Amino acid sequence: MTRVQRHEVTALAPHGIHPFEPGIPARILGAADDRHGVVDHSTDGRPVETNAGISLTPQQGPDVLDSADTVIPARPTPHGSPRNRPARS
Repeated sequence: MTRVQRHEVTALAPHGIHPFEPGIPARILGAADDRHGVVDHSTDGRPVETNAGISLTPQQGPDVLDSADTVIPARPTPHGSPRNRPARS
């Protein structure tokens, strides 16, 4: 049986992201089979503040981009933390 080469995926976790977003690629691709290696990273390798006011510590820093086959960008919410959003009238 021929072994398929693993496809390395990294997901960017920027400041202001929804806390569950960094886990989505791992949940979808990692759960499929062993053909994908999935890690998350931040732009500087440091923890990121989510829009829920909690910090997440990514597994890697920007150096992981050199070995990634696919990069999944995530975007922060437009208004940052829900606590800072203007009240609806």
